Amino acid sequence: MKKILTNLRRKFGSTYYDQYLWLGIAWSRFKITLNSFSKKGRWLKLDQVMSKKKSDTLFILGTGSSVNRYTAKQWQDISQADTMGLNDWIFHDFIPDILMAEILHDMDYFPNCYYSDLELVLDAYKKHQTLMIYKDGARGKKNLDKLPSAVQAEFLALYNPTVPILKISQIAPAIQKMSKILQQYNHHQKLMIFRKRATLFSAIELAWLMGYKKIVLCGIDLNHGNYFFDEDRNYYESKGFKLPSYTQHVGGHKTNNADISEVTVSQLVKGLNETLLKPEGIKLTVGSKESALAEFLPCEWETNS
Repeated sequence: MKKILTNLRRKFGSTYYDQYLWLGIAWSRFKITLNSFSKKGRWLKLDQVMSKKKSDTLFILGTGSSVNRYTAKQWQDISQADTMGLNDWIFHDFIPDILMAEILHDMDYFPNCYYSDLELVLDAYKKHQTLMIYKDGARGKKNLDKLPSAVQAEFLALYNPTVPILKISQIAPAIQKMSKILQQYNHHQKLMIFRKRATLFSAIELAWLMGYKKIVLCGIDLNHGNYFFDEDRNYYESKGFKLPSYTQHVGGHKTNNADISEVTVSQLVKGLNETLLKPEGIKLTVGSKESALAEFLPCEWETNS
């Protein structure tokens, strides 16, 4: 029955996409409102993220193993700009200005390991005054109180509805619609950023909304499943971290595997770049040629050499 309903939904979405897009966004926002009703936790607001903007360049820090091969000069460049770490970036020694973490409470690793890992870095992140963003999609604030109380107090919840995209041809119109909604929305009540496929989509979107002129994607490798902490697990485990052991997928990271979904992260990033960033003169680059995105994005340090 579920498969039949899914096929009907996809057929409707392919035939009547404008209506499907509007209904999908409305439904996602309704679920967030319902799941967040009377729940503890503070919504993230625009002025709180804007307080972290000190330059026109943002380095988005992913967990791909390519960051292990950055030079001292590259890390110096990163430290002199604004930085946003994603998800498991908490294991890295470099502390970012913003942390955006998608915390999946229904996976055994998160309650059994990630919660305590967050507690290990909490003092250092507080000292650095890192803005900690809790991202749980359509669940809104529903599960925020499952975090340890000390950690929970530091996180701000992101209002993060899904933008429905079923196939590659729908990416551009969806991003155009999404950008119009974001420009009209009152982000001073609670910041709204759309989600699709991976945390990276929301991170680039937030960078655009914050007005950055250049966005550099570091450790967003996607063409393999190797994480920076996998190359020296003994070092990170000696610091007390309970590291994840993620399932490896043939053909690259699961979010970039066309066998899993036609709409891959690479396709979404390309759509954001062509539809949203380039028309406004915003430069998007990658930190390493090891990234799958280097097929269509320039490498930051090569273009500056």
